[in-house]
Amino acid sequence: MDQNNGAPLHRISVLLVEDDRDMRYACERFLRKNYDVTAVQSCGEALVALQKESFELIVLDLKMPGMSPEDLFRWIGEHCRDSAVVLMTGSLSDEKRLDFVKLGAEAYLEKPFEMAQLEGAIQRSLKLRRETTGIQPFLGLRVLIAEDDVLQLQLLRIFLETRGCQVTSAADGKEALEALFQEKPDLIFLDIMMPGMNGFEVCQHVRKDPNLKDVPIILVTGKREEIGDGAIGKAPVNAVLYKPVDLLKLIELVRSLGVIHG
Repeated sequence: MDQNNGAPLHRISVLLVEDDRDMRYACERFLRKNYDVTAVQSCGEALVALQKESFELIVLDLKMPGMSPEDLFRWIGEHCRDSAVVLMTGSLSDEKRLDFVKLGAEAYLEKPFEMAQLEGAIQRSLKLRRETTGIQPFLGLRVLIAEDDVLQLQLLRIFLETRGCQVTSAADGKEALEALFQEKPDLIFLDIMMPGMNGFEVCQHVRKDPNLKDVPIILVTGKREEIGDGAIGKAPVNAVLYKPVDLLKLIELVRSLGVIHG
């Protein structure tokens, strides 16, 4: 038994739900090195396991026999609410990624994957769950998101709102400025490439306004070349977040700006 000053080390409890025998065996064998694992092959067996005990982490195959995606999503929301969740799936579309955020899943993996990727997803999931346990650190935080990509906007909005933020959204730079002048936010997420007025132009207007000049701005972009050398100092913005948005990185950036506590 592992010891730490005479006391046993805590081993995180994991429920592995995977109907493919070979994949389940491979994941279970890998996970047992560091976790207490219960492995089942169906959602029915998972329900039985969840009725007997709670699990700190659930690793769940998205495609389980006998369940539609809608039923599966409902099942996750009802039974995995207090657990960190890693979802395993096939090809990953933006729409599916948004569904994962709605479900509260902290991480997901596209099959096939290496076991090192599974461990990375687990660590990210557990860390993100610890970072956002309860909504108090985010409660009442006023956030403006300016983003013309509907899916990206929804992803950010849902993630932040479910953690207590008050979110205002804008589809372009002009709408963003109108919203900013109506109510001063605590934080701004600003896409660079937007129709009409781009993110850099919005930044310039914000920094020239005496009431808004100190509001932290996080630029959101899908292309590193859109930023360029020294762009943060020229805009100026406080940080840059790259698409697809890394939700753990998002939390770390926001914490570093001092707008949330705890």
